[in-house]
Amino acid sequence: NLESATITSDNYAIYAAGGTVNVTGSITISSKGNLKTDKNEENVEGIITKAENVELPAPSGSIWTKVGDTEVLVNETSVAVVGGIGYEDISTAIAAASDGDTVTLLKDVTLNETLNINKAITIISENANHAITSNVESAVNVDVNDAKVTFSNITINAYKGDNNRAIVLNKVSGLELNLEKCNLNVSQRGITCNGASAKMNLNIIDSEISLVKSGGAAYNYDKEYNNNEKRGISLWEMNDSKVTVKNSTIQG
Repeated sequence: NLESATITSDNYAIYAAGGTVNVTGSITISSKGNLKTDKNEENVEGIITKAENVELPAPSGSIWTKVGDTEVLVNETSVAVVGGIGYEDISTAIAAASDGDTVTLLKDVTLNETLNINKAITIISENANHAITSNVESAVNVDVNDAKVTFSNITINAYKGDNNRAIVLNKVSGLELNLEKCNLNVSQRGITCNGASAKMNLNIIDSEISLVKSGGAAYNYDKEYNNNEKRGISLWEMNDSKVTVKNSTIQG
């Protein structure tokens, strides 16, 4: 931790290779010193964080982004952060996450393949309701047992064609799936089970699941909508489970 310091350097004022430098107080960098993260000999990326109230300019090509109660230095091309490290692809970020980790989405992303979740993680957008827009039939596939998966403040758009789905549960057991302040815009199904699932807790809080046309246009329900294959939630073959919906809107 750096609580207060004046650093004079013509190279790197703070260089984090494989460790974490947390700036909690006023830091003055004189001369041409800069900030840099790098990997150590074990290929572990360094991390630089700071308190929100600390003014510390980000070097060219990097940005400070809020993660929880701190700000983390990442490349400006990063789309997600896990454990203080930025990733330029959300699939890579999820692959790097461990059970219990939070994946913080930094900007809107487009999927050209299904996003697979096979661990207990939280995917959150803290500063804005960022969107995950899918170009494939199923946007997200959840395939993990006895775990908690949470989406918070996220929009999932799955309407490239007429039969797109936002979240598919793949024969899971003991899963707790939470949607908090989320929007699912889909052309066929918002949440659906792919095969028998059991002992689930599905919690939809302050969220909205909307059925839309291919391309995302809204239906005129009084004149256009008549298709029983389009469902907000489809829990076919889900047994011994509980669904809780609070302050939410589900179309189907």
